[in-house]
Amino acid sequence: MFGRIGVPELLLIAAVILLIFGPKRLPEIGKSIGKGLREFRSASKDFQRTLDEEPDEKEEEKKEDKKGHEGPQPSEDSEEEQQDD
Repeated sequence: MFGRIGVPELLLIAAVILLIFGPKRLPEIGKSIGKGLREFRSASKDFQRTLDEEPDEKEEEKKEDKKGHEGPQPSEDSEEEQQDD
């Protein structure tokens, strides 16, 4: 449906926008749209970097957890109690 927008359709859309907003406001609208797109791209790149960095941090945390939590160590007292029984 929207995949085949040609030159005549784009000219019609531009004419309608020009009639609605007028020639004085078009530069302002263009600037605001440009700023919005720039901010969106920046935010999406930051988000992508965050997603790319997270797996590395999670793997390091898992390695540290495995080293620190190897399970309960039997105490010397419990071994002596078992030998006395």
